[in-house]
Amino acid sequence: QTIEIVINATDNNAGGTALANVTYPNGTVQQLTLANVTNQKFNSSFVLSNSTKGQYSITFIVNDTAGNINNSVSTNFVVLDNVLPSVYGLLPLNGTIFNLGSALEISANATDSVGVNSVIANVVYPDGATNNLVLASVGGNKYNSSFSVPTQQGRYNITILANDTSNNLNNTERTYFTVSELN
Repeated sequence: QTIEIVINATDNNAGGTALANVTYPNGTVQQLTLANVTNQKFNSSFVLSNSTKGQYSITFIVNDTAGNINNSVSTNFVVLDNVLPSVYGLLPLNGTIFNLGSALEISANATDSVGVNSVIANVVYPDGATNNLVLASVGGNKYNSSFSVPTQQGRYNITILANDTSNNLNNTERTYFTVSELN
């Protein structure tokens, strides 16, 4: 995405130059030379990076042909993250059957362009009761928790809730397993 950075500057001395110091959310500064479109309007295009979300600051530096400098005008804008985290590689696999009293791993891989904040497994028991398990990061993109099967037979539905640091929630990934008595 490209935005236009503009300042209107007037002075008794015609001409002059205008610069814009753009400070990225990580503190990096990029200086833009603004084109003199009219005697008052200076502008430049600025390409927003898809991976750099957060608040940007702009400080304008304008000087006239007499050498007078004004660097007291600043503004800011925010680039928002509206992309859901990606969730994949769920365990247990759909339809896996476990015996009463078994222990199993509930896990998922989660990634995000900005950062994963939390991953939770919402487990719905056969009787409708729910249990939210916080999945811990175990390195790379993997999050998991152990789960001891209670004494209820039937189908257990799991929805993975992955939340990123911009509060985007992906709750679309599901799996299930079944619990039966030992044969």
